Amino acid sequence: MNRITTIEIAGKTYPLSFSLGAIKKIASEYGSLEKAFNVMTNTKELTEQSIGCLTFILSVLISQGCAYIKTFEADLPKTVETTPITAEEIETAVNMADIQKIADTIMGGIKTSQKKEVETKTKNARAPKAI
Repeated sequence: MNRITTIEIAGKTYPLSFSLGAIKKIASEYGSLEKAFNVMTNTKELTEQSIGCLTFILSVLISQGCAYIKTFEADLPKTVETTPITAEEIETAVNMADIQKIADTIMGGIKTSQKKEVETKTKNARAPKAI
């Protein structure tokens, strides 16, 4: 099950993962996911707070994506970076024209991670006896 989305920053492709670890870090920083996403998406103008929120969330999702790749896809050919980029590096590499694309990519990655995929395995299962 692969729930990784990618984003290109400064010519490099990074994986994004909206994992439980990402949820925990974002909620810890902003009090809840809802508050973080409200800051990121409901701001009519760019502020220090909205830019900081966007770069923080993106850096967390990239960090979790890199961890996922290293842990679960280490034996596959590398198609993405496995060393995360920091929030400060994101702020250096990204310009104003990229902000909407980044926000859309983050929201798309969240939607991708929320797709339900259930796999069940039955081992020596027997139907119940009729009474």
